[in-house]
Amino acid sequence: MTIHDISNTGLLLETGATLAEGQKFNVDLPEIGVTQAKVVWASARYFGCRFDAPVPKAAVSAALLRNPIPLADPESEERAWEALGAHIEETKGATDPKELSFAARMRLIVGASLVLWTLIFWGLSVV
Repeated sequence: MTIHDISNTGLLLETGATLAEGQKFNVDLPEIGVTQAKVVWASARYFGCRFDAPVPKAAVSAALLRNPIPLADPESEERAWEALGAHIEETKGATDPKELSFAARMRLIVGASLVLWTLIFWGLSVV
């Protein structure tokens, strides 16, 4: 496993292991110990992960300082950032219903209700 990037909210890693979006795992960080992270996106061997709760910047700094080698070689890091860009492009049009505005949700509910009532009245008139 190679960690390409780490911040107080998450990390970008590369691994041959099979990880699924939504999968949780433990990360042992200096200064704070074990904290839990969740895979939020995956692209081939690259995984973007978010910590369950933001970790202190001191823990991130300590992890970087205790690392005996650079986090990743430049070519591998470039591939990781390309994978992130591809993931962003893939999900650009996706809309999570929780992210819709209140007005958009109300229009969706009213529209679905009108369609349902139209089908009910049409069904009653046919019978």
